[in-house]
Amino acid sequence: MEARTVQQLSQEVLSVRDIIPTLLMTAAALLCLAVMSVTPPTSGVMLVQFNPFASQNDHVGAIVSADALLVGTGKLPGSFLVASEKAGLPERLHNAGALAVVDPYGATGCGAAGKARWKSGLGQN
Repeated sequence: MEARTVQQLSQEVLSVRDIIPTLLMTAAALLCLAVMSVTPPTSGVMLVQFNPFASQNDHVGAIVSADALLVGTGKLPGSFLVASEKAGLPERLHNAGALAVVDPYGATGCGAAGKARWKSGLGQN
C-alpha cells in the first residue's frame, strides 16, 4: 500500500456541498409522492377532517349535506371516513366545511385492506 498525503485524502472525501443537491431532489420527490398518494378520488371512500372544536352533530350534518355516507370515525378529533358513489365528493365536503379531504388508502392512510370492501359499490358485500 502506498501512503497518501492529507491533500489527496481531502480531495477524495465528499463534502457536504456535494450531497446537498441529491438530498434536495430526494426530498422533493418524496414530497410529490406523498401529495399524489393522498389526493382523494372523485368518489368512493375518503377521510375528511372537520374543525375539531365544532360539535359532532355539526360534523355529521355537514357529511349528510354533502350527500355522503358515514363509514366510521377517524383517529383524530373531527375526522371521519365517508363514502359516496356520486362524483365530486371532495368539492361537496369542502363546501360543507371540511378542512381537508384525503385518500385514506394513500401512503399515510389506513392501507389497502379495507379498499376491497368498497370496490363493488356501497352497500354490497
